[in-house]
Amino acid sequence: MAEAARNVAATGARPLGLTNCLNFGSPERNPADYQLVKAVKGMGDASRKLGVPIVSGNVSLYNETQQQPVFPTPAIGCVGVLEDVTTAMDMRWQDGETVWLVGQGQPSLGGSEYLAYIHGMTAGRPPAIDLDAEVRLIRFLHAVASARLDAAVHDLSAGGFALGIVEMALTSGIGVTLTDIDTTDRIDTTWFGESAGRVLIAVDASATMQLRRLAEEWELPHQQIGVVGGDAVVLPDGTSVQLSDALAASESALSVGVEAEMA
Repeated sequence: MAEAARNVAATGARPLGLTNCLNFGSPERNPADYQLVKAVKGMGDASRKLGVPIVSGNVSLYNETQQQPVFPTPAIGCVGVLEDVTTAMDMRWQDGETVWLVGQGQPSLGGSEYLAYIHGMTAGRPPAIDLDAEVRLIRFLHAVASARLDAAVHDLSAGGFALGIVEMALTSGIGVTLTDIDTTDRIDTTWFGESAGRVLIAVDASATMQLRRLAEEWELPHQQIGVVGGDAVVLPDGTSVQLSDALAASESALSVGVEAEMA
């Protein structure tokens, strides 16, 4: 729920309504009935805290193979309104811009794409969420758009920090040099841990003070982590990934995923 609203806010729009498709196994057996009840309660809690109503939805039950249920899968969609299209934001940064990490989510490998695809594991608790902080982040993003900082914005969710940075670089066709990354966590958690409540923002150096002021106004942690430029993602230790290599890996991802599933 929070990620759906955050994705809308990352464009500069104001989230207005949520919809859902709730996919579970047979409600005649535990744990599907428990999962469904808890999912509905959680969506209600999030909707009230975010101030965004659930206006529609549907339920798909009995999703099983050989009496083994699918993982509980509430799919969420969010719509919003952008009052002034000229304030819209996207992921494309520009050469020379500074890159910031904003938000207070703590990365975790629990339930992450990294565990699933690299280690073949579905394990651990998903990232903790602070809905009050999510509300502040959504309002901060709307304020950034309204201030016309010409910011590039991308939320961090599936795949974690590394994937978010590479996605922005590939979308823009411009690399980045990362200079100040918090490495107090394990290296895999730092780069691939997932969390709620964090976004990457790139702005021109002239907008730095205003970005700081807005982050402080909404009580959000913020840190400059790099500078846009070049044709690679350069890590703080000097190692790098060429954008051409990242693009080739991205374009072959579907075939690699199919082969992995067929193995």
